[in-house]
This record gives sequence, C-alpha cells and structure tokens, in this order.
Amino acid sequence: MQTMMKDSWSEGELPKLRSICLLSVSSSTLLADRAATTLMNAAAESVGAADAARAFWYRHVCALKPQPRCLADAYQQSAGRRWGALRGFEWKLGSGGATGGWQLRGAGALDGWSLTTAELRRWATSGCQAPVLSLRGQHDFVTEECVAAWRALAQPDGTGFTEDVLGGCGHNAHLEAPDSVAATLRLWLLDAEDTRRRQAPRKVAPRERRRVKCRVLRRDEARSQLQTWASQLSWASQLQPAVKPGAWRSVGQGLPHRDAFAPSRTARRLADWAAQLPRCGADVASKVMSLDDLLAGSSDSSGRVAFAVMDHDETESTCGIVCIEQKPLQLVGVACNPDGGRKSLCDDAIDEIEAAIKSSK
Repeated sequence: MQTMMKDSWSEGELPKLRSICLLSVSSSTLLADRAATTLMNAAAESVGAADAARAFWYRHVCALKPQPRCLADAYQQSAGRRWGALRGFEWKLGSGGATGGWQLRGAGALDGWSLTTAELRRWATSGCQAPVLSLRGQHDFVTEECVAAWRALAQPDGTGFTEDVLGGCGHNAHLEAPDSVAATLRLWLLDAEDTRRRQAPRKVAPRERRRVKCRVLRRDEARSQLQTWASQLSWASQLQPAVKPGAWRSVGQGLPHRDAFAPSRTARRLADWAAQLPRCGADVASKVMSLDDLLAGSSDSSGRVAFAVMDHDETESTCGIVCIEQKPLQLVGVACNPDGGRKSLCDDAIDEIEAAIKSSK
C-alpha cells in the first residue's frame, strides 16, 4: 500500500495488479498502538494486572494452546521489527510512588506510519485502483477503528472494496481458523480473476443481536449436564486428535478469554464449580426468561448461578450453559452443547453479561 499510494506503482516495471488482500492491517500504526493499549487496559481491569498480558495474548493475538511453533519462530525472527501489539508489553512502575501499568515495549518498527482517508480516496478515484479485501479476526487487536480508513477505497457503485470479519478469531486467524481463511481468500481470488463480471463486494453485516432466552439450572441438573458434555467432548477429542480446539471461552479468573483449554476440561471444571450451587425451587428452574430479567432479578442475590441458554426455535433445546458469580457480578465460564445448537447464542449471552458487568462498575 505504501508503494502504490506514495512511491508510485509503475506497471511498466511491475506486474499489473489483479487484487490486494490486507490481512489484519491497520491504516495507521498510531491507531494500532492506541487500540492495543485500550484492550490491554480492559484485560487488566477484568483479570488483574498480573494475568493481563496472558489474557490479552489468548484473546486478541492467538487462542491456540500450545502456541504453534511457526508463530514462535516468526516472533523470534522479527525481534525489533514489530508494530502495534506485536511489540509486546512490559510493566513499568509509576513515578513518585504512583501505581505502574502495562505499556507497549519500545518504539514500533513503523512508528508514525499512516495512510489517510483523503489519500486513499484520491487513489481510489485515480483509475488505477485494484480491488481490495480487508480481512481480520473478530477479536483482533487491529480493531474496527484501525481499518475504517480502508473503506474510502469503495467506489460509488459499491465495488472496489470488500471487508470480512472472521468470528471467534484474534490476530492470527489463519492459524485459528485456517479453513475459513482459505475459503474466504479462495472466493475473493476467484472474483478477482473473473473479468467477465463486476460484482458488488460482500459487506460486513453486523451480527444480529437477539434477546437471549434462558432458565436457571438446579445444582444436580447443571452438574449432570456439564459432566455429560465433558465426557462427549473428551471422546470427540480422542477420535479426532487433529482437530484444533479453536477459540473456546474458558474459565480464566473471571475473564472468559480464549485460553483454548480442551473444551472437555472447561466443561469438567464448570461441573466441579456447579457442585457449590445453591438450591432453588422447581418453579424457578423451569421458568424461561430473558437474560436481562434474570440478571435484574439476581441483582440483590449473592452466590452462584448456572443457567441454560435456550434455542429460540426449540424451547427445550439447550445451546450452552453459562456460569456466573453474583455480588459482584462476574462471568465464570461457558460450555457449549457438543451436539450442535446455536453457539452464537452463547456469544450473545456473554456479550450481554459483559455489558452488565461494565455498567455495574
């Protein structure tokens, strides 16, 4: 992008471009630094300063555990030539006895680099623009603010620019969801090669937020269901050892960061946690209600609550089990039904709980 925008791309010296793919690329290193700092502060607030760097890594960089060898090698080889959160964080003490905090390490390799909306729009109208794809993970530290400027490349007819976001992934989406990344790039390249038609690009459609329906689980019911799921997931991991665990939310000191423990381990830990659930009446456990109502009704309570996230189309079908602590409100973890169901509903439930936690502080 630097070459095309500022250093004058010459088609006489270089091949003609068919398309451009930007994979988790910020239009500004300053924006990337700011986003990384904001996300790190949020992690420190959720899990505490001691565990913040680890939580940041698993949620926003790469959720796979153990860390892929290729990623470790890449970081070792790129020392001193990184930007944004790739520089890593270091703990710095405050001056004059003030509390310290996590700060980005050193100066970035592209410190101060940026492409402005005006520059991008000017190039988009110059007649030499190749179609551009911007692809990133949903939890990437390259946030929406970091990529917003690229949208200036879109033509008035809606062509010229496509933006895709891969759900459940961080910065290294190609490692966490290789099949999804490969499929997205394959479709993009096929469109770019097909000169017989000029399709309007796929746009990022915001995920429809649905009101989550749930019901409180009794102690025995929660433990039995979680233990059953743990067993199913354990067998599945043995039968398909090559399948990566993916970006599963897990129990992590209050923050459901994507630590990618084996899903069976997460379910089993939550089953142990559920052993201390308080008893509740059958009328309470059988009632299906909105998550908003459940959280409002439990605001004056203390202790533990496990509730089943219900499929909207099948009131008897459980998509997952979410576990929370009350007073203060804290999200402990979530286990998804291994038999399928709408896992996105569990994500909706977690988003609602995180919003409630933030508003309660």
